Amino acid sequence: MNLILRYGVAQHTLHLLKSSFNFSFQALTMTV
Repeated sequence: MNLILRYGVAQHTLHLLKSSFNFSFQALTMTV
């Protein structure tokens, strides 16, 4: 696979993980 493409996929995955983590953290703080 292309190195640039692999880097883009990794960045996209990290962004998704970070946003989902932020969302769950916000939901947690709202319920507390």
